[in-house]
Amino acid sequence: ILAYDVGFEDWLYEVEIETMSGKYEYEINMDGSIASAGYEEYRSALTSVWGTIADAEALALNDAGYSSDSVKYINSYIEYSDGEPTYYVVEFEPRGTDTEYTYKINITTGSVVNVYVDQH
Repeated sequence: ILAYDVGFEDWLYEVEIETMSGKYEYEINMDGSIASAGYEEYRSALTSVWGTIADAEALALNDAGYSSDSVKYINSYIEYSDGEPTYYVVEFEPRGTDTEYTYKINITTGSVVNVYVDQH
């Protein structure tokens, strides 16, 4: 996100990166130098995680009857609720279709919680 901070008199890029263990926040000047950086560690009660994002992608593709070679794109991320990782979300569109699939997979059990199919 490109933002303007009144106190700095410069435009800044604001970058947030979330991982399973915490969130990194950066403000980057237009010349590429870092204006500020921070890290917030999540105090998670989550004790075990089912698989990886790659496992979630394979599960979603297999469930829908596709392979990774048969999709235009695949976008995957972790969805958080109250700072806790809750779901793997996998979005993809098979080649030769106008259909997008979105899978929500429980991060602790690996079970498919929701499948949304969008025909556009």
